[in-house]
Amino acid sequence: MDSSDFFKKQEDDEDIKLFWTQLLDALQILENNICSLYHTLKMNMKELIELLSGLLTPTIAIIAVYIAYQQLKTNRDRVRLNLYDKRFKVFRGLMDLLAHIMREGNVTDEALYKFNADTNEARFIFDKEIPDYLQTIYEKAVDIQTKNSELHEPNPQEEKRAQLARDVGEIKKWMYRQFKVSREMFGKYLKFKE
Repeated sequence: MDSSDFFKKQEDDEDIKLFWTQLLDALQILENNICSLYHTLKMNMKELIELLSGLLTPTIAIIAVYIAYQQLKTNRDRVRLNLYDKRFKVFRGLMDLLAHIMREGNVTDEALYKFNADTNEARFIFDKEIPDYLQTIYEKAVDIQTKNSELHEPNPQEEKRAQLARDVGEIKKWMYRQFKVSREMFGKYLKFKE
């Protein structure tokens, strides 16, 4: 099951609302019939108690169904919270890498290892767009690391040095824009909806 499908519960909620509406209507009809029957037959107290004791089992069943429904909602919320925690860890790993690049102007092997460790579950908890996006970020980070290494080699040609500096600058600008892009991309996965 696709993770986004898990939260598409509109139809389920409508079915549950319809079920409860029909159940309440049936109980209202049952109540009216009991009152009508009582008045029609002029039951004595003993007969009324026998009738009500017959209704005890269905009443208990209705209460049990209600409790089961509440447990279902609680479990669904618990799963959503656990999924949120895992997804936020991935988002935080991305933000840490972007902040590192903006702060240092480069990326270290340690920062790349940490990014991989923080985001390695992404393919299991997001749709395909997020793992693909994270792979693009990783590749750009490696590009900036490689170009910075080449830029600081001894005696690079002036023209090559200028091109590397422009390339590093462009990648840094692209990385800076990813703060906003990533918030938008992850936003739909990190919002709690009723």
